[in-house]
Order: sequence, then structure tokens, then C-alpha cells
Amino acid sequence: MKKDTIRAYCPSCRHHQTFVRVKTNHWAHLALSVLTCGLWLVSWGAVCLGVLLRPWRCEHCGWHKPEFRVHPPTAEKGAEQPQHEDAA
Repeated sequence: MKKDTIRAYCPSCRHHQTFVRVKTNHWAHLALSVLTCGLWLVSWGAVCLGVLLRPWRCEHCGWHKPEFRVHPPTAEKGAEQPQHEDAA
């Protein structure tokens, strides 16, 4: 199988990782569908649906939503920020 790769931020790993996308070999699936008299169409449809729903996967953890940002976030969402008290 052929694969495309990109480098993007993975929220699950919390740093930049390599994401991969598998390319479907439609000619092989067509040949198998003809040889099995159409029974392979179910598998071919499942493969195509999986590629459409989650095209990119983190190579390290398997997360399926890469974020294309320059720098990762420095603080977690909802984390409390230190507050300064005024000395009166």
C-alpha cells in the first residue's frame, strides 16, 4: 500500500508527530470484486468509508485529527492562571 505522510501537531501526544494516510488501490479491489462475483464489494466499501472518515492517523498513537499549527499550546484549556494580589 502506498502512504502519504505529513508532520502535524497531535493533541493526544501533545507534540508534533508524523501522520500517515493510506492510499486505496482501487484496481486491486476491482479485480477482487470481479473474481469473487461482487462479494468483495462489501470489503471495498468498508475500506473506502474508513479512508473518508479518518484519512490521517498519528503514527505514534493512532489519533485521527491532526492540527496544523505553528506552535503547540503552552497551557491547557481551563487551567487556572496565577492571580496577582494587590498589596494595599
